Amino acid sequence: MGSQENSRRTFVLKINLHGCYCQGCVDKVKKLVKKIQGVDSIKIEEEGKATISGNVDPHTVIKELKKDKKISAELWGEEEEEEESPVPQVNEQEMQISVRKTFDQRKVAPQFPDVIVRPSDKRMAKRIHDCYPKHDHELELRSYNKPFKCDGCMEEGFKTRYRCEPCNYDLHEECMYPKPTITHDLFQGSTFVFHHEPAGNKICDACGRKIHGYSYHCKADRLDLHPRCSNLRGRLGIGDTEFVLCKKAKKNCFWCKKKQPSWLVKNDVQGLCYVSKCNKFYCHVYCVSQMVHEAWGRGDLDRKDDDNDVDDVTSMALEKVDLKLMAKSGGGGGRSGFLKTISMFLRAIIGILFGDPTVVLLTMLVELIPRS
Repeated sequence: MGSQENSRRTFVLKINLHGCYCQGCVDKVKKLVKKIQGVDSIKIEEEGKATISGNVDPHTVIKELKKDKKISAELWGEEEEEEESPVPQVNEQEMQISVRKTFDQRKVAPQFPDVIVRPSDKRMAKRIHDCYPKHDHELELRSYNKPFKCDGCMEEGFKTRYRCEPCNYDLHEECMYPKPTITHDLFQGSTFVFHHEPAGNKICDACGRKIHGYSYHCKADRLDLHPRCSNLRGRLGIGDTEFVLCKKAKKNCFWCKKKQPSWLVKNDVQGLCYVSKCNKFYCHVYCVSQMVHEAWGRGDLDRKDDDNDVDDVTSMALEKVDLKLMAKSGGGGGRSGFLKTISMFLRAIIGILFGDPTVVLLTMLVELIPRS
């Protein structure tokens, strides 16, 4: 045997994931460990017992794992040299003690930190969610001002979400309770099936953005939708103005000034577009999403203190959009009512794609239901 073969070792670590040993967290640890140079294999059993083999020092693995604040690790017993050290002899009494200890550990339920429930949260229910592949903790319907990233579809959201506090795990309502199959008015005859993971490099046919997580896929017509984008209405009525969702813009979008955004990642995906019934206003769904992402990138929406109202930040962003619209329209008192309608329209689409960004949206959504 060579020197490298002689230095190969097998050791056991106790991985502490702060009470969560769902398959998703376990896979995360495996991925981190396999990236460490010298690691050949890792096997994780119940309660975080990880057996690792390779030409690597266990303390190196522990150090790398501790870089993730949600993970801690320590040696579980003495390490053993593979093929060199003899298998330790365990007498019957020691074996009984070991088995009893493991059994007792399994009986103890993980203790989670208390979650502060605000008065506005009292009506919110708790639900059990089996996330992919498995998540046995309770997810509680919560509402915070700060934005979040959904761990299902991997898209951003505002305010209301289903949350597991110990795991820092959040889901949109659509990702918490996905429908097995859906249809959409704009894709007549197409049936979309829910998937936990995108089948390859997929693009949402509604907003034109990449799909990184949960999605709806129509195999026959090769169409894909984000869960949130599947909620886009075919018609929105705001006041006396009706906005219709169409597959292709005939005029330039007010935001990007193009019929098709030049940054769309796939040429055969046009991206859906809303057009006003008067044919004066065109807006890509992608561009509405881009407005929010730009505000996110500037840090306007990255508020870590719940006492800072993200609604105010979003309202300020929408006011800037209104100013931009006014500049494009050339001003004029006759246009002020239409600009107000556009502002309400943008709030509605942002609400559908990201959640309720403003208090006004809560009462306005009733008016958005298409009238028969």
